Amino acid sequence: MENKNWKLFLFVMHKIGRFYHVFLTYLKDALEYRSKALVYFMYPLVSTTVMLIFWYAASSTHATGGYNFSFFLSYYLWMMLAGSALMCYAEDAIARYGIYRGDLSAQLLRPFSWMTHVLFAEVPWRVMGGVYSVLIMVGVSIFLFPIQHNTTVVGWTLAIIAAALGFTISFLYKFILGSSAFWLTNTRGLTSLSDIIIMLFAGQLMPIRLMPPLFRSIALSLPFSSMVYIPVAALQGTLGTIELLRAIGIQLLWLCLLIPLQQFIWRRGLRVYTGVGQ
Repeated sequence: MENKNWKLFLFVMHKIGRFYHVFLTYLKDALEYRSKALVYFMYPLVSTTVMLIFWYAASSTHATGGYNFSFFLSYYLWMMLAGSALMCYAEDAIARYGIYRGDLSAQLLRPFSWMTHVLFAEVPWRVMGGVYSVLIMVGVSIFLFPIQHNTTVVGWTLAIIAAALGFTISFLYKFILGSSAFWLTNTRGLTSLSDIIIMLFAGQLMPIRLMPPLFRSIALSLPFSSMVYIPVAALQGTLGTIELLRAIGIQLLWLCLLIPLQQFIWRRGLRVYTGVGQ
């Protein structure tokens, strides 16, 4: 029995070591192009700045439902962090390089899955985007205004869980979106439409709690709010423990729906994949 346990332990450590070295390769690649990551980070930074200017003007007219500028400052800074660290942008690489150019053919022969390749290639960029966001937030908190955040151990624990689930949901959704290239000759229209929907229903354009009740209910029931809004609300501390547990339950529900859907679309897509690109 001990010999079997030891062999199992060695097997698991070998797997972990192999994945670790693969991840390290992608991390080194991302660090080599860290200036590119900074350019990518400019989009959420500029978007956050524009939204803060708008809500600063709106809060000065007392037309924000009782929320002051401090709330919006904290909200959009946390949203900047979530958009940089939790929102995946792998759909273009999956469609353009993996399927259209045919790089998937070589990846299918490797000892780890295409999904693992995409995940390990994406995570370092999210880490660097998160680092840039944290630096901005620390600077704002020190030199300008304090940032609202969760103040309890339970709240932070649930916020970390919500953030991990949000990233996973985002990754699965974007993987499914990129996999549509198996059937579509051009996915740009679909991805652009997806970006608009995410902007509306993930709380990027405005906090979901400020939406009319009907739209708020719709937004909270869709997977887009689970990607970034729920983690942001948890990190900012605007959700109570019961509300946060309910929100995490919704995230788990979407996770259970997206996993089999991704597997189904992936298997179907491989059947029509030509192996030479398009």
